[in-house]
Amino acid sequence: RQRLAGVISKGLSKESLVYLRQEFGDWSGTEHFLDNLYSAGGFLGIPGSQLIQMLKSSDLGGVKELQAIVSVSPAFVLDDNHRLILAKSDRDYDLRSAGHLNLSRLLARLITNGYVMDLQRLQAGTGMTKDELTVMYFDVKPLIVQFGLVQPTNMNFATSRFTEANLFTPSANGDDYLDMSEFSQLASMILSGLQLNNQVQTELGEQCIVKTGSIPAQDVMNVDCVIEFYRKNFTHIFSSMPDLTTYVSTKTPEVFHHMAYAFLKAAGWIPNAQNTAYRAETGLLPHVFQYSETALQRFDAKKVGALDDEDAAVAYPVYKPLLARFSGHKQDILNRAGFYFILKTGKIPCGFGDISDYIWNIWTHHPIGISTDRDRMSDVFDAIADAINGAAGSCKKAPTKDSFNDPGGPGHLESP
Repeated sequence: RQRLAGVISKGLSKESLVYLRQEFGDWSGTEHFLDNLYSAGGFLGIPGSQLIQMLKSSDLGGVKELQAIVSVSPAFVLDDNHRLILAKSDRDYDLRSAGHLNLSRLLARLITNGYVMDLQRLQAGTGMTKDELTVMYFDVKPLIVQFGLVQPTNMNFATSRFTEANLFTPSANGDDYLDMSEFSQLASMILSGLQLNNQVQTELGEQCIVKTGSIPAQDVMNVDCVIEFYRKNFTHIFSSMPDLTTYVSTKTPEVFHHMAYAFLKAAGWIPNAQNTAYRAETGLLPHVFQYSETALQRFDAKKVGALDDEDAAVAYPVYKPLLARFSGHKQDILNRAGFYFILKTGKIPCGFGDISDYIWNIWTHHPIGISTDRDRMSDVFDAIADAINGAAGSCKKAPTKDSFNDPGGPGHLESP
């Protein structure tokens, strides 16, 4: 309340210490509840649906927030290397994974309570705006630059993470706010992505570095070398995503190159004549694979490794605000038809002619024929990158293996 009233404390005030003690008490109380829950029942793991019911027995604020975080699929369970396990069959929550989500929840609470500028929105738990998250980023940017996680010139880190949380977390709803569940899940995904990336950085640098930068994030890497390294080591690197590794193992090198190339562009890389990228860009490749797999596992109700018409209908409300913003259309049927077109073709519609058949099928309840597998998902990410960068009205063909080195690529998501 004092912060929102304009009282800025330089350092830790008495009120700040009281607040931190309250938040720590809430976190530790939730930890204690979880410890008792697992030890009393002798549980090594608890299915998500059962854990939700067990969490309802507590009135602690932290436990109630945790209940919302675990009430969605895919379940955010960690493997032995602290990577998220993303598979068509949700794993049971062990105590470590539940505690990890509680820690992510604490981090989200501290940031949200420290930067939200509307008391009513704060009390309602609506979440942070993109601008508020951006203020936070610039406050901590010198520190994360020092750790080599972002480049000094990066101005869009917060915008990118906000977009990802609203589109690709299990709780994503596509609105204009970053709520507690989205924020907590985003934190877990970032930490998992860092683990995926860090496990190969030494070897990747030895094989693919072209020029050493002043900080690790600015090392220049050969793109073809990076993609080939990931292809050869994919099963090991991404063993926490068994369905993804099985899929990739059945595909040709050309198909994998196509997927990885599209994901690199979605991560912020712009193709160039030298075919190089900063380590900060290539380091995001595991994150984007993780985002894509989370979205697929979330909406693939039949667990067949592809999204169909029914899945697309469920997913549409999440992506509707983004589509409406960049298409400029207020008519829901036009945006829905555009969404189905993107999922089915991996392209951005050029005009009404592209979606007219889709509109008719929606209107008459006829099948669309969507079958979006992981390869097509990489096309969809590329299309989303175009939309975010203002190319929603352009005619863009789906990426092919022949367009790998096209310096006039369609654009990119804002890179970290």
